[in-house]
Order: sequence, then structure tokens, then C-alpha cells
Amino acid sequence: MRLPKLRLSSRRPRYADIAATLALIIASTGTAYAANTVGTIDIIDGAVTTPKLADAAVTAPKLAQNSIGSGKVSPNSLTLADIKGANLTGSISMALSANSCGNLNFSVTGAAAGQAALLTWTGTVPSHIVIGPLKVVDSGHITAVACNVSGTAFSGSGIGIRIVTFG
Repeated sequence: MRLPKLRLSSRRPRYADIAATLALIIASTGTAYAANTVGTIDIIDGAVTTPKLADAAVTAPKLAQNSIGSGKVSPNSLTLADIKGANLTGSISMALSANSCGNLNFSVTGAAAGQAALLTWTGTVPSHIVIGPLKVVDSGHITAVACNVSGTAFSGSGIGIRIVTFG
């Protein structure tokens, strides 16, 4: 028995074949095209709300400079941790002659040059002692001038302090 000869058809594609192929291509690339073309002007004001954002979706590098001011931050929503500085509580010892000043040096982990620093007393405030502005001299090191404004010498140990840096 002899098998029939197979012959390839050389017919022209029909309109339905072309339309189906184009529909398949558009359907498979349309989502990617749409995802890459939605811009700020395409979003209606108020459409993106907090519940619609993923955790950590908005980070500092994604914000335009000066795009968030104090008017856009909820009252009492920022804490010291949001400022990203050092926050150290401890105690110091110092001695100053009457009517004299001296340098105080602090090692503060997390302090960085260029930050502002603040010292507060956590215990009894030493009478007649004035602390000048703190200066973050380099990573982890802060200096300040302390002055004894009384006519008698001062000596104290275990003086409670808190140092905070920010900026």
C-alpha cells in the first residue's frame, strides 16, 4: 500500500488568524506596558492611602527634597528614634576650681561629626556649673566647656547626664 504524499499548504493567512495573533501579543504585553506608564499625574489625589502602601514602601531616598514639612507630619508622631542620633544616659565625674572653666570630653557611640548635641542632667543639677555648647568633634567624640561660676571649688562624681545627638 502506498502512502499519500503530504503537501504543505501555501494559503494566505486569514484576517481571523492575524487578529487572533495580535490579540495574543497585546494581551501578554499590555500589563507590563501599563505598569511602566503610570505616573504621578495619572493618580487621583487621595487615591493612595496608608493601608494601600506596603511596609517600608516609602523611604527617604524616594522622597523629593523638602517634600515633607512639619505641616505634613501628624502631631506627636515623631520620636527621638526617628531623628537617628545617639541617645546615651550615664554619669560623669568632674572637678573645677573656683571661678574657672575646663573641657569635658565624652565618648558617645553613634555620634557623628556634623550632628548637633544636647546634654541634660538626669539627677541633681550641680549648682553653679554651666555647660557650654556641645561639639561633635568626630565619630563618637563630643567636647564641651564646663565652668564653675561660684567662688568655691566643685568636685562631683556619679553626676547623671543624658546626651542626645541629631541632625
